[in-house]
Parts: sequence; C-alpha cells; structure tokens
Amino acid sequence: KLQDRYEVVRNIKSGGMGSVYEAVDHKLASTPCAIKEVLASAMLGSSAAYVLQSFESEMRALAGLEHPNIPRVRDYFEIEGRRYIVLDLVQGQALDEELAEHLRLTNEPMDPAVAAVDMVSVLETLTYLHQCTPPIIHRDIKSANLIRDSRTGRIKMVDFGIARSVETQKAQTQVGTPGFCAPEQMGGRAEIRSDLYSVGATLYHLC
Repeated sequence: KLQDRYEVVRNIKSGGMGSVYEAVDHKLASTPCAIKEVLASAMLGSSAAYVLQSFESEMRALAGLEHPNIPRVRDYFEIEGRRYIVLDLVQGQALDEELAEHLRLTNEPMDPAVAAVDMVSVLETLTYLHQCTPPIIHRDIKSANLIRDSRTGRIKMVDFGIARSVETQKAQTQVGTPGFCAPEQMGGRAEIRSDLYSVGATLYHLC
C-alpha cells in the first residue's frame, strides 16, 4: 500500500520510463484510480534529467486542468526517489486497441463516420487546452493516447508526459511519435497547429 492510502490492484502497462497501475483509493470511498510511477532505474544516467522533467511536466500540465475528457489529478508524491502521480482511472480501450480488435474481427478499418465523431471530441478537448493561459500543446496525439471510456463512451485524452505550455516551448526539442507528428514538430518547433495535424494523422490511421 502506498502512502497508507493506495492499494495497487494490477499493472496496466510498463515501459522504459515507468509503469501505470490500477489501484484503490481507500481514503476516497475505495474508488478506483490510476497511479503512474517513474522507475528509479529510469532516473539513472544521462537521461535522468529528461525523465524527471517529463514527469514533472505531466504533473503540472494536468494539475490545473478541469475537463471531462482529461483525467483529473488526485495526488502527487515521492517515495525513496520514485515519483508518483495519481489520476482518475479511465476504464476502457485505447483507440489503437479498438482498431486492432476491429481489424481482427472484420479485416476492415474503423467506420469513418465513427472515427470522425471521435476526432471531433478530440478537437473539442484540444480547443480547451489551446485556450488555456498560457496555451498547452499536447505534442503526442495518437490512437494509443485516446481511450474510449467504457461507461460514458467519451474519448479521454491521456499521457501528458511531453505536453508543454506555449510559454515554455522555447528550446527546440524533437519529441513525438513518427507518423503522427507534424513536420515542424519533428524539427523541434511544435505549435498549436501541430496537435491538429496529429488529429488528422490519427483519423487517417484509424480509417
């Protein structure tokens, strides 16, 4: 149990920079939540500063946001050098998983009409982010970071690890997912329009 409050139920996914777990928040009516952890091993070596900066950026980007399509931050803490951020749990399938299952069952891509409606929802979420003060650029819009909430059908936007405010987007940093990010973003010059390009690329990928 973490912080004498969060009981980990299962590992949702793991990667080189950390893991995401499903947990139960015993101080908040035993409700489900998601805990994102940066592994100690990921903080060793020359990439440590980038990993920590990425994690801190996600925490700061999410903490001030209030939108039904963005998971709410519940808590943030550190234990023995490991960083944790606690979010509302999004229960459902990412659109890349949904696409893979659809292809397996039908050998066809997603229905363009369904995909278009989903992307309109994503654009509404981006409108909120881009109208923040200062505006926030997600920089990693793709099917893997869009989850269809199984209870509401809403498309939830996750993984703000490389999100930046326009104000702090000074240094040229080449980040993003090839195939989904705009040419200027690949050159380290992401802007608001770069997120819109990624929505288009995601729609193309799904269809």
